[in-house]
Amino acid sequence: MKRLLVTLFVMALISIMAISSISRNLAYADDTTSISWLKYTAQEWINGTITDQQFIQEMRLVLENGLVPSSSSTTSSSTSTPSTTQSSSSTPQSTSNSNPTPQNSMPQPSAGAVFQPVLSTNSTQQNPTIQTSQNILPSIVYVPSENCNDQNFPVVDWAGCDQSGIDLDRAHLDKADLQGANLSHDNFYKADFVETHLQGANMSYDQLTNADMPEANLTGATLVGIDAPFVDFNFINSTGTDFTNANLHDSSMRWATAHNLIFEGANLNRVLFMNSDLSGSDFRGANLADAGFADDNLTNANFDGDNLQGVDLGSTILTGAHLHCTNNPVCVTSTPVGTKIG
Repeated sequence: MKRLLVTLFVMALISIMAISSISRNLAYADDTTSISWLKYTAQEWINGTITDQQFIQEMRLVLENGLVPSSSSTTSSSTSTPSTTQSSSSTPQSTSNSNPTPQNSMPQPSAGAVFQPVLSTNSTQQNPTIQTSQNILPSIVYVPSENCNDQNFPVVDWAGCDQSGIDLDRAHLDKADLQGANLSHDNFYKADFVETHLQGANMSYDQLTNADMPEANLTGATLVGIDAPFVDFNFINSTGTDFTNANLHDSSMRWATAHNLIFEGANLNRVLFMNSDLSGSDFRGANLADAGFADDNLTNANFDGDNLQGVDLGSTILTGAHLHCTNNPVCVTSTPVGTKIG
């Protein structure tokens, strides 16, 4: 009887969600994720893991605020591979290395916990609001996967797991689910991350020399201080990724869809960004010597204070860009903001 009531309640709630179009308020969750979360919460209630009061409170939050917290534990069973549309047959195809399987010595992370929405109360409002980071992306809770000890390379499910401080030299992690995982201080030398799900992952201070990451999804990921020369970031899909103080010299980020990236203080010497959409990205304080931005969309990008000597900005869209820079014709001392250079 209880299961029937839950089913009817969930169906009614889904109908309300569809009518109110709450998907506009979600950063990562799609319709499938929303439904999966509702089923998950209902099942936890049926199993007695959460109380009646907790269940009612979570449903009330959904109805009152249009919020469906997104959990990687509800999406790890599905493979939402980022799609890449190529404009013509002449567009290069991304490739990866064939590397040996990494060693099987892995840490033993703790198991998962009951999912709870992450909400903060604004003192000026009565209703709770989603926590945000730098007003770009909402904070997402990634519940540790039940497969944190999974070694079924390459498609491992480490979503939300703590895999920090380990050696994954030449690891095969193509299409793996690493959303929200703590991968900081790891050795990923020559590792493969082709089409890997890295949304919200913490990869700070990793060794990533010669790694392959084409078509990876790095939305909301933190890559502060990484050592990543000669890395293939081509075709990545990314929003709000933090590359502060990263060493990316001689890497390639071509044909990327990457908005609002943070490159403050990064070493971007000889990095190739051509044919990418990098709108809203922050390059202040970066070493941009001989970097290539030809045919990029740099709308609202910030280059204030940068030395752009030797930087290729041919056919680049700079509408609304901050160009209080030096040693390049696009800088505001010689060219108005918003000019398309041809």
